[in-house]
Amino acid sequence: MLFDSVADPVFVHDPKGKILAFNTAVCKKYGYTPSRLKDMTVAGIDTPEDAAGIPGRISRLLKTGHVRFETHHRHKNGAIIGVDVNAVRITWNGGPAVMSICRDITERRRLENIVKENEKTLQTIFETAKDAIFIKDREGRYLKLNKACADVFLIKPEEAPGKTDFEVLPREMAQLVTKIDKEVVRTGRSISRTYEQVLPSGRYYFNTVKTPLRDAAGRIIGVLGIARDITGVKKLEAKLALAKVLEAVRDETRPIAHDFNNVLAAINGYATMMEEELPDSNPMKQEIGQIIGAVKRATELTTKFQALARNPRLAGQTTKKNVEPPARTRAKPHYTRIFV
Repeated sequence: MLFDSVADPVFVHDPKGKILAFNTAVCKKYGYTPSRLKDMTVAGIDTPEDAAGIPGRISRLLKTGHVRFETHHRHKNGAIIGVDVNAVRITWNGGPAVMSICRDITERRRLENIVKENEKTLQTIFETAKDAIFIKDREGRYLKLNKACADVFLIKPEEAPGKTDFEVLPREMAQLVTKIDKEVVRTGRSISRTYEQVLPSGRYYFNTVKTPLRDAAGRIIGVLGIARDITGVKKLEAKLALAKVLEAVRDETRPIAHDFNNVLAAINGYATMMEEELPDSNPMKQEIGQIIGAVKRATELTTKFQALARNPRLAGQTTKKNVEPPARTRAKPHYTRIFV
């Protein structure tokens, strides 16, 4: 027969579904012998659920001359095969008949299911991502954005389509963002940058990656952007920088405070000895008392320096209550005694 050269299974059956002819692809696809097929109807090939619709399809075909539909056929071993059926009305041995070309669409349906699952997964990621995700056309109009992005703009996701950056951002920032979008479209390259933005919802630091969005032919049709809020990271960086500065201050302050305290101790010791050896009538005794008072005040400052050296974060927490001046030690003086 002419249709033996056709790779897809081809049936010829009468208006009641009785199989009249078929090509060799039918035997290969469904596992039946030619003798067995000659005794079957198309209802025996369809699954029971799909077979119920055969009379209605044949009726439409006889009226219109052509129908196309998808259904399920059953292999001899029970395996289900999805098929796309293209049926036409013909004349066979002088009477009305139907010729059906059946194309296996099992693989196509499998791929379609994969695509649907992938689309569902991507949609879930899009909607639940903490990063702001948005899609714009070539003119900079928003086509779609996720909830995280909408929250930054203080709008609802369904309110975004058709809006431009000038409608959701301060003018200066909108100009900068638009310039970057145009660069992405013009060059066809992704652009990544970090910048500060003041938005209706607050002040943010964003790390933004923008990449050209292309159609199936590779033409750039818009911009896909992902913006990650790194405000918290920037705050940590600032704290770390402050900690490094404080550490440097501590390292410099520690030896200075220690040496200064030693000097104060020596001054305090000598001044105390002078004060004790001078008679009350000597006018210098009052001057020596001024020196001892100044040493006490300097000691308070030194104590703060020492506290800062031990822990920079305690700066300003030291009070006079815990300040002790250098002890009035009776160090052996090495000065010329001029007070008698």
